[in-house]
Amino acid sequence: MVLALLARLLDPSFSESGGLFMGDLIIHLLRNAGSHLGAVLPSLLQALVSRIAIAQTPSYVSTLVLPFAYLFTAHRDSVLELLDNMQIDTPMGTSTGLAIVLRAWCQDAIDTVQGSWSIKVKLVTVVDIARAQP
Repeated sequence: MVLALLARLLDPSFSESGGLFMGDLIIHLLRNAGSHLGAVLPSLLQALVSRIAIAQTPSYVSTLVLPFAYLFTAHRDSVLELLDNMQIDTPMGTSTGLAIVLRAWCQDAIDTVQGSWSIKVKLVTVVDIARAQP
């Protein structure tokens, strides 16, 4: 039922302002049911990336980027590989999921992340990514 709700909320016809809680909901789902989501995780991430690609408001983009921040800290290598292999059609052409997420993170979400836990996840992820660079 939760996945059906997420599918409805990620549908492009659903209002962005009505989905501003999406990031927190998905993070709680990943934290509490992560091991049970293995089969649907690629589809969930693809739906998130596809919605990020067409999102209009920075606050909505920031809520959709937060689950990736959590996943980068918890499962960095596998998530990076999955995103890099994901091809998404955008209004500007086809792009990898990784390029879409990083572009959204750097252009839209970096200044609009709200809430103490969300800010903490953002900072920890930035530090982890910086440490991983050669």
